[in-house]
Amino acid sequence: MLHAPDPLAGMLAILLALALAALALVGALCYRLLVERGRLLLSEPDEEPAAWPLAAPGLAAGSYLSDFALPTLGEAERYGKLVTLSGLAGQPLLLVVLHPDCLYSRAFARELAAMPPKPGAPLVVAIVAGEEDRDAFTPFAALPGVVLHDPAAQSLRLTLTTATPVGYLVDRQRRTVGAMLRGPKALLSAARGIAPPESDAAPVALTAIEPPPLAVTPLGPGDAAPAFTLPILDGGDWSLAEQRGTTITLLFSDPTCPPCIDLLEQMGNAPGQNLVIVSRGDRAENEALIAATGVDAPVLLQRRREVARLFGALETPAAYIIDEGGRIAAGPMVGIEAILALPGNHGARERVISRSEV
Repeated sequence: MLHAPDPLAGMLAILLALALAALALVGALCYRLLVERGRLLLSEPDEEPAAWPLAAPGLAAGSYLSDFALPTLGEAERYGKLVTLSGLAGQPLLLVVLHPDCLYSRAFARELAAMPPKPGAPLVVAIVAGEEDRDAFTPFAALPGVVLHDPAAQSLRLTLTTATPVGYLVDRQRRTVGAMLRGPKALLSAARGIAPPESDAAPVALTAIEPPPLAVTPLGPGDAAPAFTLPILDGGDWSLAEQRGTTITLLFSDPTCPPCIDLLEQMGNAPGQNLVIVSRGDRAENEALIAATGVDAPVLLQRRREVARLFGALETPAAYIIDEGGRIAAGPMVGIEAILALPGNHGARERVISRSEV
């Protein structure tokens, strides 16, 4: 027996077919959109090279490089050995500027560390710019040649760049040979003693790095001392706001700063100075420093010179005297002689004078 078709079932079938067709259309449109979006992301901006990180052309060929003095990235005895560009002159160099936040710098370091030495290749002088945790510098520790640390990133200004990795071939008279080398490919070619390509196709493998400020104006007498709280090396926290009513000497130091170490050795545990040390680096470095110098003062740990920047005291050693009302009474005193001339350090200064007369 034949039954008449159910009109409701037919309508439901039509609606279902329409829904499936709509879903298929939406899926096709989404797929098309993703494909086009992927093409946009993968496309190279050949028509707009200025949008890529390195807009500055760098130093002109034949430029004479200013001298610098930077510590080696590592520890020789208690601090890194100080190296000058003038001390490296007299041989062909490949001067490279890297940054721990730059993935391309880290990739270059891995490739160069795995590369066998080439006779006749220039000496690689790698400058790792920026203040980071020690672990961030691990990829650069195995680099051949000379590896230096530039915490203030002054090498970015020296090389006229705002991106890493970049570098220059440098002749025996400290003059640049050719244009700036940009990206791992060009730098690795130069490290092999092979002529680097004249130009790189965009996009160049670079990371934009914010250049350091041209100048930092330090706070001076009469200025309110910035409030801060830092962890103490021995445990707990130290707050400047809690020191109201007491005059203190605030000393900015660094365990990798040779003059700082000499200063602390000469100061020893001189009484009456109410000294507070603001240092950087990890606990082990500072514990070794205090044990070696015998200074009896609380040591506060800043991570990236953040408190030093508040005071504008980027040089070390530098000291301020902060009065009972929380204002700067004197400073900044920069350098060993100026700091040893502070009240409470006369005994240490006498030891320095008598030592120099021997």
